[in-house]
Amino acid sequence: MKEIYIGYLQKDKAAAEDIVGALESHGFSCYFAERDLLKDESETVQTVDAISACSIFILVASRKVNKSNEILDLLKIAQSKEKTIFTVFTDLFAVSADLRKALLKTRIFRAHNRNLKYHLKRIVLEVSYLLKKDNFFSEKTDTEQEA
Repeated sequence: MKEIYIGYLQKDKAAAEDIVGALESHGFSCYFAERDLLKDESETVQTVDAISACSIFILVASRKVNKSNEILDLLKIAQSKEKTIFTVFTDLFAVSADLRKALLKTRIFRAHNRNLKYHLKRIVLEVSYLLKKDNFFSEKTDTEQEA
């Protein structure tokens, strides 16, 4: 199973893809629903299993998450499984009361002040720290990733 689960809304897919790309280029394995969901199995079961198996749940959070019950449900699953939750804010916005409550015990990374790509190395470094791995300086080449 994958060590990192990426939670995102479809509208934030591009930002989630950038984060997955940066993490995987440094050797981390990410569960990315867009790519990893199997068509013949229940999406709910696969989601719960993937969150259960991961070490870190990363939430890609733009202002759109404020009104998303789907995101709140994902956060509840991650919290019930006692996962480390790492939230990457890609927008500056007032967080709803429900979302604020769900994010009380999470690590926050604010990437809203510049283009997300500017922050990717720092996000990888933070995840390396959270997983207690030294993957930050070991970016894999294209040939290593294909192997």
